[in-house]
Amino acid sequence: MAEQPSHEVGADQIFFSTTDAKGVITDANSVFTELARFDRSELIGAPHNIIRNPMMPGGAFKLMWDNLEDGKPWVGFVANQAKDGSRYNVLATVSPMEDGSYLSVRTRPNDPDLAEALWKTYASVREQEQKYRADTGASKADAAAWSEGPLMDAVHGLGYDTYTSFMEWLLPHEMKLWEENNPRPYNAPTEGNLAELAARVSDLLAEEEVWTNRQDSLTDLGAMLIDGVNALEENNAVSRTVADEMKRVEGAGELTEDELIPLQVGLRMGDIVEEYIAGLRDLFYELNISTKNTRFKVALARLQTQTVGRFVEDLAKGADEVSAIRVLCAALATETMDMSREIHHHQMLLNRAKRRISTVISLIALPQMAIQSWRADVEGSASAGKAQDLIHSVADSVDSMNSLIERLKSVVEQCEKMEPGHGPEALVDIVSDIDRMASGIAVNAG
Repeated sequence: MAEQPSHEVGADQIFFSTTDAKGVITDANSVFTELARFDRSELIGAPHNIIRNPMMPGGAFKLMWDNLEDGKPWVGFVANQAKDGSRYNVLATVSPMEDGSYLSVRTRPNDPDLAEALWKTYASVREQEQKYRADTGASKADAAAWSEGPLMDAVHGLGYDTYTSFMEWLLPHEMKLWEENNPRPYNAPTEGNLAELAARVSDLLAEEEVWTNRQDSLTDLGAMLIDGVNALEENNAVSRTVADEMKRVEGAGELTEDELIPLQVGLRMGDIVEEYIAGLRDLFYELNISTKNTRFKVALARLQTQTVGRFVEDLAKGADEVSAIRVLCAALATETMDMSREIHHHQMLLNRAKRRISTVISLIALPQMAIQSWRADVEGSASAGKAQDLIHSVADSVDSMNSLIERLKSVVEQCEKMEPGHGPEALVDIVSDIDRMASGIAVNAG
């Protein structure tokens, strides 16, 4: 079979389209029509699958619609097909709008190795999907639902439990690469009715830098939170080993009751602290989820701001799709508000985590002192030889506690690095101005 002809999306190109609730195209920019090789009149009013490439498995779009119908954005690699049959590959984001419509923004894939792996997965799953239909007589919809399984197997193979967790990594990763590949500044027009809007878009891009530059710190924090949870689990396991060994020693009469009392007191204090530590573990899980959400929402808002900026450039150069500016800016306002709420939530969790960690470290010190004191007394006594396994278990417990304290301190240090010095209120103010200005420009153009 001959290889399908193809053309590439430009490194700096961002293009978009809007559809109604049924997937019918209602607007698009000139970059989309250029890449799709359709006249604008052929695209407006056509179903968006007019550019669907037959190599795409139905399961990929089933995953997309599952997200969208749940009111959540979707991100993924998609192979499209132009009017002349030429393939062009994109990283697509699709966001549900408040009126039930959808906005899709696309760039070129910026991680070619990952994209290539996924194209091979798509081709394989598409082949399996077609075989499944031939063998079972399943409908397209049923086959698409079936092929979600092998697609999710591929996602699991990349190390992600859910498609959501994959998206939360993918978009920040791709957006970072796109901006590294496109260092040129946004060329804001300085004259005409777009100048004021362009200036506020530039302000928004500058303000977003504060949050975009935190992406690596957010990644580091996520890794530290997972490490912190593991440390808590490891320490809990070591504590159980000490408790079990103490019961054995007590039952065997290897140490007297008086000799074990200080250790028993230390372990009981540890049990009380463990209840508080369990709350910290739950907080770490919640904070890690918020960290991923924050990274994703920052990246999505950033992409849509870049889209608005590039579209304003096109309008200043004479592009005639002026009405689309209102939709783009409304979507940007929605995403920025979502990002602002998640940032506030994340900062609240950061502060809670710092306070709780400080309390846990203070509480750990009490049983730690009792256990260390018992160890020193027993190691210097005549009974030491009778309880070497218990002494070794206690030594492991002391080391585990010390390691836990150091890892918790690292989390606190990372949380402190995450404090930007100000909240996201400026973002909200700027995007409100942008939304208002865009509405005025669209009305005047109409």
